[in-house]
Amino acid sequence: MKINKMLLCALGYALTTSVVPSVASAAEGTLSGQVGVQVTIKEGCAVTNGSSSSGTNSWGTLNFGTYADLTAAINGTVLGSDGTNAVTITCTDGLTPTMTLDGGKNEASNVRNMVNTSGTTTTDIAYHLYSDANHTTEIEPGGSVSLTADGAAQSIPIYGRIVPDDQTSTSPASGTYSDTVTATLSW
Repeated sequence: MKINKMLLCALGYALTTSVVPSVASAAEGTLSGQVGVQVTIKEGCAVTNGSSSSGTNSWGTLNFGTYADLTAAINGTVLGSDGTNAVTITCTDGLTPTMTLDGGKNEASNVRNMVNTSGTTTTDIAYHLYSDANHTTEIEPGGSVSLTADGAAQSIPIYGRIVPDDQTSTSPASGTYSDTVTATLSW
């Protein structure tokens, strides 16, 4: 009986030590699985040559230059924030975006005006915006320019003109005159 007990103990010990390694080896191995990857492209537009400062988007500048008087028409072109191109946008293919230009901060009687920012004069300088270089298609305050989108970058030309007949004085006080027009791109 003693031998049977010893045999049983030895057999129990042998079984225990042989089972433990097999449990450990069952924990080793590899698992494979899949990871889903996706991106959703929403319809939309972006100004590709604009900039942003303190949460305000800047899409370009219309600088008429420096003159001694306003006795002749003065023309200008809006340059994008990069200083070399018109405002440039890219929109999802198939959209029909529209850019609307408000009357600016100094609009009066449906005319955009620049005010003297370096003096105390009350004289304004009236100006107009156009969608063509010949200055025949005016973008009135609140007016818009319709565009088409094909997914490629496109320029939106905006031209400005100061006309002598629109001025209260063709010899305004010296100084820097300015205005800010808000452009809204919608689709």
